[in-house]
Amino acid sequence: TLYPGTYSYRAVSAEGRSLGGGAFTFPDSQTSAMDGHTIRAYLRLAEVSVTNEFDGQKANANDFSVQLTNEVSTATIGDSYENAGGYAVYPALLSASDTISYYLAVTPSDAYVKAHNVMAAKTQGVAVAKDPSVLSLNTEFKAGALTINAPADADVAICEQMTGGQIAEYKADSAAAQEDGTVDYIFHVAMTDAMFYRVSGASYVTYNGTTVDGSDERIVVSADMLNLSGNTKTTLDRNTASNGGANLADLYLNVNAQGYLKLEEEGSTFKLNPKRNWWGSNVTWVLGRDYRLIEPDFHYQVVGLDGKTSSDVVTVGNDGTVKAVGNGTAIVLVTYESMTLNYHDDVKYSYDSYDPNGFYGAIWPENTGVFVVSVGSGDSGITTGMTLNKDLNKGKSSKQAGDALDAELDPIYFIGEKGTYTFTPETEGVTVSVANPSLANNTLSFSGFKALTAEEDGSYNIPLKNGRNIVKLEKDGKSEYQVITAKQVTVKVNGQDLDEAVVAPGEKVSVKFDTLFNPVTRMKLYNTDAAAIYNEISGLEGKKAGSQRGPFGYYFFGSTEAKQTVEHFAKESVDGSEYSNSTVEIEGALTVPEDYSAEKFVLSKGTFNVAGFGGDYGAHRAMIKTWGDLAPNTKAYMGQLPDISISVGTLESINVTAQPTKTSYYVGEKFDATGMKVTATYKGSEGNFTKEISNYSFAKEAFATSGKQNVTISYTLGGVTKTADVSVDVKDVVLEKLEVVTPPAKTTYRIGEKFDTTGMVVTASYNDGSVREITDYKVTPDTIAADTDHVLVTYGGKAASVAVTVNKVASIAVTKAPNKTEYEEGDLFNPTGMVVTVTYQDGSTEETTAYRYAPKSRLTKEDKAVTITYTGKDAVADIADAKLAISVKDKQVETAAHITAYVSYSDKGIFVSGSEGTLLWNAPVTVYDRDGDGQYTMSDVFRALHEEYYYGGADGYADTDGGWVTRFWGINTGMVSYVLNHAWVYGTQTVVNDGDQLGLFVYANTMEYSDLYTWFDETTYKTDVNAEHSFTVNGLSVMNSGPDSPVTAAPANATVTVYDENGNVAEALGTKTDEHGQFKVTFPKDGKYTIEVSGTCTYTCSGYGGSGMNTYKDATVVPTRCTVLVGTARGTLGDINGDGVIDLTDAAQLLDKVTAGEKVDTYLGDINGDGTVDLMDVADLMDRITEA
Repeated sequence: TLYPGTYSYRAVSAEGRSLGGGAFTFPDSQTSAMDGHTIRAYLRLAEVSVTNEFDGQKANANDFSVQLTNEVSTATIGDSYENAGGYAVYPALLSASDTISYYLAVTPSDAYVKAHNVMAAKTQGVAVAKDPSVLSLNTEFKAGALTINAPADADVAICEQMTGGQIAEYKADSAAAQEDGTVDYIFHVAMTDAMFYRVSGASYVTYNGTTVDGSDERIVVSADMLNLSGNTKTTLDRNTASNGGANLADLYLNVNAQGYLKLEEEGSTFKLNPKRNWWGSNVTWVLGRDYRLIEPDFHYQVVGLDGKTSSDVVTVGNDGTVKAVGNGTAIVLVTYESMTLNYHDDVKYSYDSYDPNGFYGAIWPENTGVFVVSVGSGDSGITTGMTLNKDLNKGKSSKQAGDALDAELDPIYFIGEKGTYTFTPETEGVTVSVANPSLANNTLSFSGFKALTAEEDGSYNIPLKNGRNIVKLEKDGKSEYQVITAKQVTVKVNGQDLDEAVVAPGEKVSVKFDTLFNPVTRMKLYNTDAAAIYNEISGLEGKKAGSQRGPFGYYFFGSTEAKQTVEHFAKESVDGSEYSNSTVEIEGALTVPEDYSAEKFVLSKGTFNVAGFGGDYGAHRAMIKTWGDLAPNTKAYMGQLPDISISVGTLESINVTAQPTKTSYYVGEKFDATGMKVTATYKGSEGNFTKEISNYSFAKEAFATSGKQNVTISYTLGGVTKTADVSVDVKDVVLEKLEVVTPPAKTTYRIGEKFDTTGMVVTASYNDGSVREITDYKVTPDTIAADTDHVLVTYGGKAASVAVTVNKVASIAVTKAPNKTEYEEGDLFNPTGMVVTVTYQDGSTEETTAYRYAPKSRLTKEDKAVTITYTGKDAVADIADAKLAISVKDKQVETAAHITAYVSYSDKGIFVSGSEGTLLWNAPVTVYDRDGDGQYTMSDVFRALHEEYYYGGADGYADTDGGWVTRFWGINTGMVSYVLNHAWVYGTQTVVNDGDQLGLFVYANTMEYSDLYTWFDETTYKTDVNAEHSFTVNGLSVMNSGPDSPVTAAPANATVTVYDENGNVAEALGTKTDEHGQFKVTFPKDGKYTIEVSGTCTYTCSGYGGSGMNTYKDATVVPTRCTVLVGTARGTLGDINGDGVIDLTDAAQLLDKVTAGEKVDTYLGDINGDGTVDLMDVADLMDRITEA
């Protein structure tokens, strides 16, 4: 039983002599065959001999050696013996097959060469037919040697191209220095059609040439020939006209369509077989001729995914063998040097301007071969979904990659600095990144991958740079790679750069590229032509544009202007041959439609239509070696061309070719374009084109002036506007009269009412006899005043009037008495409940608040009535005051117990003034215990405050049983807070004691309630003249505070205002509080001063709960005041009670204060001047009083 694999065999003769051996592979149709379950391997005995005879002597077995090799193995040569003809032979048992051949090398021994000057014989393609007879392989050594003369520092070799693509090199047998410094290199190898000679060196451009078979000539390769025209190994030739117009320094690799090679494990190998493209060949297309292909010197560089040189994953030998040395992923870059070719005349096929000989430049850096190689990565499970021309390649396509993007054969051309390829990964959940190439110093390099972000639809836009780009898809630690070839191209349209080109409707369009190349260019497997095709043209549905393509190979795409130009409509067809070869025919000039109105004329969905003869596109990777099985017609859409978006038409001018029907107008009428025809002339790159247009514009406003004038007709296209004029005659329509033919429904008004035009009809009469009702008139005045007796209606310089009557207030009366009309002396008049009504001239009445009353001062028994005076401005001149009778009796003495509390009241940061201008700061309020319960509450105090200071009396105040203030100072509000002795309280039912201080304020900030309640440590301070005195202002954030949880703060940057004893502001003493709520003042003279702190401040809470450390800026200060007695204003020494008399009462009060430990101002009580106030001062005061 045999398992698939390679098996060796050996044979011996009946005499026991070795007949050699070899190997066959199962299953393999070349070395074995299957017949049911039987494997058949056909073997044939071959005898290799040398037929040379020198001096009658045949060569013996020691005079030569034999090598026989096929794709499977190298044959084992048996023991030599003499055949029937007396010749020494070497036997070998060979695989007999119609599809496999052998390479035969018969090499003379050194002694035989020296004795007879013969050359080794190399034969490729030795056929071994299935035949039982012995296969005689007789070789005759050709006499002589091939001599190559070259510089002494040159490397000289004979190269043989083996069938597997490898190059075998043979060094010279000997070398002879010449007098001119050169060296003759002597080779005893008979040249064949598979051989060429190579002369190279570190400073030379490699020189490759061929000779006739078995040549023994002396070939001279001089230093000048190795430095042709000063070229070097790295010289680039970008002239597409070089190499007979076929010049293109690109290459093909035998990897795969992804450009991603996977090696299973360390030690795995892969043989690279790169091919220069355009190829170095002695013939372009002539079938049946001797094709001789010569490749340049290739170089291989391995870098990591970061672009840095690396040998951790693979190495690549000079022969192109990729060897895995460790798990991971790397990038391989393949380049080649320039070379010079010299095919000898017998095999050089030149025609027209093509000559295969000459200089072939180094690879263009952007065409550097690039592929990714991984070791041990296994199957990623990722399907990239990267396709190209999927819709176009439906059905039969010669593209081996099918719908998939091909790393080499699908170049994506782009205009500008970068291109874009868009795709949606077929495998979900992958991340995508790209490594774009950099081109510098004629070298392509990478610097790592950049992560990309998916679009909303899951697609990715891959940015592309000129050269080979690498896309990486990654998921769950596995990766897949795709190489994308991108090529930068420039475009001219009608001879102008694309971004400057403009075409006109009806103009022909010629798009020329610099430079496009056939994606499937000529090599031994490909013989194609290509056409640049745009499958969509804006405004021309179903049409295609492109260049012409024939059915056969064409090799000068990059240097042929017609191939670089799209200026015709294109139609895909087939020729009339038996093969129905695909063609692309051009039908007519590519032309912008005459009715085209878009701003851009766009060619899109561009690609290459490639067709011809040879292998499927991608077959170069399998390196088929014969013409067998190549298709007579191949076709596919390859690559991608950039969209061409061309600005349409520079609008040159417009003209009115037919005047409108109406050209005479009156002022106020609008232009009518009926009957008018307008044409536009466009300036394109080939001349002008004119067509009628309808989407012009003109002013829609009515004519405002009379006389001959022009109407401007305007037309805009592509940002360009052109105009033409139409002359019209506009006549004045003169307004002669304005008339109110129907008066308004309302003609009687009160002062301040707006004039009402309802029902009014106004007509305008013109000199042409027309009468028009108008509504856009103006009325003056529009608001009725006291002296208005008519309203003027104006329009067009004419006027008419409407009579109106002003209905004024004729009298005022108290129609409901106030709730209180009986008062005691000292009371204030309280208007609460009083209703005042005015009567107009027409008898209508209306309640009013536009009045004032007197007296405003506290009432005396002489006051018998209150005078009500109307303050509105709509009264008759002699309107009389109204009188309200009141009675005032003696003030009854309160017998109830009472206390005195002190109240401060401010509204939004400003102190409120009560009756008779009393400022409500520490205002004394007498509170009576009228219910006899012995208690006084804040509610009682606030009500008493209103009785004493508010003109509306106690009715101006209300609260709830729960202690919530609902009305204060006559205003219904809850936006207030109040404190007792500068502390937070729960409600207005809080008990108050005699002498307590109450504060109530209306919030300015009702969003954060950040108003800061403030107070001084004392209400009265005493200090000396010119003595700096420090003051501290305390703060309480009432809304943030709670029971036993005060939130205090120091008001910073609050305004400090100082008033003198006359109430004038002492500007020089004003200041601001610091961050501690403190400030200092030095008073320049004696007197009584008042200090007020107000305005806004910044403060940070401290204390209770979550409000701690809250900071408020520009918070309103609830104002506070203090009194400062300076110098003599502090009083007289010894006058303790301040009554101006120093007597025993003062001594008694001083004694009481000292014994009680109260603080006494030294200014008043330090009688003996020792700096303290004590009993000694009491004694001294007594002495002074008694002595007086």
